[in-house]
Amino acid sequence: MKATKNYRIMNKIINTSHNELSPVEYGRLVGAWEWGGSFAEIGRQFGIPKETVRDAINRYIKTNSPLPSMRKGAQKKISIEQETHLRLAIRRNQVNNYTDNWKAAVTSGLEVSLATYRKCIKEMGFQQCKITEVPLLTDVQKKKRLFWCMRNSRDKATN
Repeated sequence: MKATKNYRIMNKIINTSHNELSPVEYGRLVGAWEWGGSFAEIGRQFGIPKETVRDAINRYIKTNSPLPSMRKGAQKKISIEQETHLRLAIRRNQVNNYTDNWKAAVTSGLEVSLATYRKCIKEMGFQQCKITEVPLLTDVQKKKRLFWCMRNSRDKATN
């Protein structure tokens, strides 16, 4: 009788969003397999498909790591040189809005959509804001300030 079949898995892997399993969860799968569990048994106990368990174990056997290889993802649409050019152009013309800066960038040879341009600008840390004028003080506010200054200057002079 094998003692390795008498293992217990304390927590199920809860993966309701169908995202990639974490490295810890992959390690738990490998640990359960090394203790002698079958793919179906491990899948039932962890609450994941047996195919996922099988793929992780096969990857572990081939590469000595149960983790999937890193995915490339989509290539950046704006290169580092173009990003630097955009950063300098925005710093030179801070008054322009996104659309004006994007039009200037397109005429200089950058071929990206306005949405991609805005995303890149946001990733660089720039924000668009509305320039507003600060209103001047009204006559009532001027009188209140003058009264406060005169009252406080007398208090300090007597101390």
